[in-house]
Formats: sequence, C-alpha cells, structure tokens
Amino acid sequence: MGKQAPNRPIDPDIWLALGSIPDFPIFKLINQFLGIVIGREAKGYVPERSMKQSLIILTFLLSISATAEPWDKLVNELTESRTLTELKEAKSNFYSRHDRTPLTRSLDFGYEYTVWEFDFVHGNYSTDFKISVISVNDSIVFGRLERLHWRGRTEESIKFSTIEKELESLVSQHNSFFSTNYEIDEFISELSEEYYYSLGCGETGSERPKEADKMLNWVRAKNIKKLTKWLCSPNYELQAYAIDGLTRIEEAGNSLPDHVLTIIEHLRTRNSVVINCSGCLMGLETPVNTLLFEYRNRK
Repeated sequence: MGKQAPNRPIDPDIWLALGSIPDFPIFKLINQFLGIVIGREAKGYVPERSMKQSLIILTFLLSISATAEPWDKLVNELTESRTLTELKEAKSNFYSRHDRTPLTRSLDFGYEYTVWEFDFVHGNYSTDFKISVISVNDSIVFGRLERLHWRGRTEESIKFSTIEKELESLVSQHNSFFSTNYEIDEFISELSEEYYYSLGCGETGSERPKEADKMLNWVRAKNIKKLTKWLCSPNYELQAYAIDGLTRIEEAGNSLPDHVLTIIEHLRTRNSVVINCSGCLMGLETPVNTLLFEYRNRK
C-alpha cells in the first residue's frame, strides 16, 4: 500500500468494491496517488484547479485498472485450486491462443512435477503465464504462478497451495535416496531452473549449452564427483547430462561406484522426459532412454 494520511485511511473494502485485489502495480500506483491527494487536501494544499486535474488523472488510472480485473479473476481462480484437476478446470474458463500441453514428470516417491505455459487473452491485451506444480495423488503440495515478460523473464510470482509437511517429506526422501542435503527452497529452485539437453544445436549443430561443455570437460578429466552431483539433482536435464557423462567414462573402461550405478539404473527405469534440442528443433521432449541410449544400442 502507498502512504496514507492518518485521518483518511483507504479502507480495503474500497478495493473490494472495485472488484479487484491490489496485488498488481496499477493498484499500488492508484493508492499512492490517492494518498498524496488526500494528504494535500487535508492540509489545504489542493486548489480547485489542481483537484480537477487530480480527478482527471484518477479517472484515467481507474479506466486502466478496469482492464486488470479479468486478469485478477484468472489469478484468483488458479491460485485457489487445491488439485491438478481443479487447476485444469479453472484454466479452461479462460481463453488462450498459445496453450502448451502441461508437462508432468515423476519426482519419485509418488510425487510429480508439472509445468504449464499459456497466454491469457482479454480484448487487445495478452499476457504469458507459467504454472509450476508439485503434486501427489493429484493434490497440489506446492504451486507457483508466474506472470512473464514477453522476453520470458518473470515479472511477478505467486506461490499457492503449499503444504510444508509434504514438501519436507519429498525433500527428505530425495536426500535419503540420493545422499544429498537439499533444503526445501534450494530443492525447488534447482528443480525449476530451465535447462535443455543438447550436444549440438543450430543449423550446423555447432552450438551447445554451457552445461554440455561442462559435462564434456568433466568426462575428459574423469571427474566422477562433479557428474555425480548433477546425477543427484532434482533437475531432469542436469540428470541427463550426468547420465551421459558418467556412461561415457564407463565406456572408456573406467569403473563407476556402485551407488552411482544404482542411481543411473533407477533414473533409466523412471525414464522421465528430458527437454532437448536437435539441430534447429527446440523444445523437444524425449524420454531419457531414447535420448541417451538408443544410439548406443545401435553401435
């Protein structure tokens, strides 16, 4: 909230009467503007002409805020969802031109991770959103709704439907099986970091992510420790780089520790989809066994 005159507080009911919740910048701007005008009025600083100008500006700001109301409705309905089923039903009430199919992948121990990107169209306005959800048996235990800039960066982020005990259970089981020591926030941050697997992108296949270069350098140095850290990450793409690198080291005649082989076998059995590129084709979704082992089996 903006600064308010102590004798003229702006009651939250006023915002409710407008039909919107003051979470978006436009509402903060209006509230700050009202606070300044009311404060100056209380001190006798606002002549009639200035008051008219203030009312014109306020009317303009309120007209802009009206366009935000449907966006507030979208945000409210999505963040009130407690299950994936409810979330999908809520989303179906709003029109999108670009609506990707939600990608759901196993997180082990009965938990799943879902990412869903779409745009919301209202009149001449369009905004991109991204939903990230950790769930178990359809129940959401962590949700995050992000409003995206047109260049892809996050402009606003809202967490919803968080169940701390379930998140603690997930991270505890991950730490136990993979011999890691993640905290909840660190686990979610690394899980949601966007990478893609590739050893060659672009028309000539000469471009590749820096993670690919790191992996290949660790292979040349036979750095099993660094690759094992990625292998035990909750991030699917880092796991894929690690599996590839460790397999290359083993194929060169070097032995891998038993616990590393156990984890690789577990991830191959889970066979989660990995985001990857092939030449000019970006955003492919390929199961880890298809991506990393089919060509090896053909040798």
